[in-house]
Amino acid sequence: MMKFVNMFVIGMSQLFTLSNGQVMDGGTALIGSSHDAHGCVTDGGYQWCDSLNQCVRPWMTPCPTIAVEPPLIDPGFGVPVNPPVAVDPLPPSCMSNPCQNGGICQTQASGYTCLCSSGYTGVNCDVGSVTIVAQPSPAPSPTLPPPPVSTNNQIPYNCAEWYDGCNHCQVVNGQMTACTRMMCFTQRPSECLAYNRLNLGDVCYRFCENGSEQSVNARDKCPSGSTCVAPGTIGFDSCGNNAWTCQSDH
Repeated sequence: MMKFVNMFVIGMSQLFTLSNGQVMDGGTALIGSSHDAHGCVTDGGYQWCDSLNQCVRPWMTPCPTIAVEPPLIDPGFGVPVNPPVAVDPLPPSCMSNPCQNGGICQTQASGYTCLCSSGYTGVNCDVGSVTIVAQPSPAPSPTLPPPPVSTNNQIPYNCAEWYDGCNHCQVVNGQMTACTRMMCFTQRPSECLAYNRLNLGDVCYRFCENGSEQSVNARDKCPSGSTCVAPGTIGFDSCGNNAWTCQSDH
């Protein structure tokens, strides 16, 4: 009976199982008995590879690294934010005043259109030229009063393009006919940006002391070869038949 007990104790000391699953025989771990959480045989040199989704031996089968883009961080709040979204640029508009040489800009759905002054063409009225003829100075007599200043934004006589402080307008016979439709946050002073050329006999200067007629100061708008001439009367008032007119130099 004692012999049987001794044999049993010796056998149990040569073979037992550790808590980690390794099987020992005589105190030596058996190869293939150690596994990780994925079931890879670690004592056989295997490791788990996420990119290949399998157990590999690194020196035999390289495990590719999965690149992970870091999230964008808002510097103001320290939280991830979405990447910026590309936005189509706005179509060109009249805000930059693209029309040159007195052209009037009109806003369109796809951009803008320039209404060019006489003698100019092109998308921005930049093609062509206008000959400016130097005019002789008017006769020193009679003495002219200072040009009147409009206090009610009245459109001057013979104005071709009017700026009302926000929009550009075409003018025909002193009346606005077509204007741009821009929304302005700042109202600027009104002014006439371009004048029509006069013809022989047209009024080039007029000043009424009683304000009965619209004041005119277009002495430099007479056609080539003519001069703005007074009718021969003396005085500040040049209403009616006393208005100055464009007369031929010959």
